[in-house]
Amino acid sequence: MKSKTRSAFSTAFCILALSSLACTFSLLQLPFIASVPSVSPPLPTAAILTATPLPKAQTIFNVTLPEPLAAGQSLGLSVVD
Repeated sequence: MKSKTRSAFSTAFCILALSSLACTFSLLQLPFIASVPSVSPPLPTAAILTATPLPKAQTIFNVTLPEPLAAGQSLGLSVVD
């Protein structure tokens, strides 16, 4: 009975130890596992500029002032995108 309990405990311990290393095989230095070289992403290439015009849109703003502007005053509009 004691050997069955010890065997079950040993088996459970081995399973737990191996499952904790499931994602960390790279930490083990085993000679029969070939190391996989790290692959670096390719370097970005320079952007090629084209003569494609940027899209444009015409917008009309209708402004109503509570009182007319005085002589020499102007109305300014600032659009923040």
